[in-house]
Amino acid sequence: MPCAPVWIRRTGGSELNHVLVIPDGNRRYARANSLSLEDAYREAATVVMPELLRFFLVEGRAAQLIIYAVSYYNVTTRDRVEVDPILRAQAAAYESWRHDAELATAGLRFRFVGEMQVLPSWYRQACQGLEKDTQGRGGPECVLLTAYDGEVELLKALGRAARARSAPTDDASLRAFLDIGEPLDLVVRMGNEMRLSGAPLLPCSYAELVFVEDYFPALTREKLDAIWATFCSRKRQFGR
Repeated sequence: MPCAPVWIRRTGGSELNHVLVIPDGNRRYARANSLSLEDAYREAATVVMPELLRFFLVEGRAAQLIIYAVSYYNVTTRDRVEVDPILRAQAAAYESWRHDAELATAGLRFRFVGEMQVLPSWYRQACQGLEKDTQGRGGPECVLLTAYDGEVELLKALGRAARARSAPTDDASLRAFLDIGEPLDLVVRMGNEMRLSGAPLLPCSYAELVFVEDYFPALTREKLDAIWATFCSRKRQFGR
C-alpha cells in the first residue's frame, strides 16, 4: 500500500517533504545500449526527469524535489564534448517545461542553484526562462542543481556569514546562509554508485539513503514505486 500524501503524518515517522535525486550512469547506459551520448542524455532529460516531476510533485508525494542536474566539477574539468550533450538535452527540457500544461496545473515552481557563471550563456537563458515563468506559482518546488557542489556551497555560506558579521553558532543559523538549507528526508542515488558525490552536505545529515543499481535513463515508474515503498517502510529515529 502506498504511503499517505505528504500532508499526512506517516505511521512510521517517515514523512517526505524534501527529496534529492542524484542521477548517474548516462554514459554507461549509452554504451550498454549502443546509443550516442546525445540519445542517452535526451532520454534522461525528456522522459525520466518529467516522470520524477510527476511522481514526486504532481502526484503530491513531496513538497520539494531536488534534482542534481550537473555537478560543478563536471562542468569545469571535463571536456566540453562530454558535457555539452547533457547541457543541450537539459536546456531543451527546460524550454518544454515552460509550456507544459500538466506542470502548470499542478503549480510547479522551478529554481536553479549552483555556480551558474561557469555554464554557457544559452544554458543559463533556458534556466532563467523557466525560473521566471514559474516563480509566481503556488505549488510544490523543483530545484535543479546546476554546476553545483556541496562543499562549494558550504564555503560560500560561510563567506556570506562572515560578510554579514553573523558567525553561525548552530546548524539552524548556518542553514540561513545556504541555498539548500532544509533537511532532506530522502536521497536517491542512481547508477550503482554508493556515494553522495557533492550533494548538499548539511541537509543530508539525517536523510534516508536509497541506492539504486539502475542507470538513470532506465528509471521507470515501477522502480520509483519500489523506492517509495522502501522509504515508507523505514522508521526514522533522528538520532534518538
